[in-house]
Amino acid sequence: AAALRALDPDRTLERGYALALGSDGEPLTSTAAVRESGRFGLKLADGTVPAKTEEDA
Repeated sequence: AAALRALDPDRTLERGYALALGSDGEPLTSTAAVRESGRFGLKLADGTVPAKTEEDA
């Protein structure tokens, strides 16, 4: 059971990482995908928050 828990992706989120998710719920795995998406979700250990990209000034 401990070995399976170590492989749980949520454990990574508990260490402070976040997962960017597109509107379809699939992971955004590149900066280009994030820019194309415009609006996306950031999955953190305790839930998901909405996010959006901004153009550099």
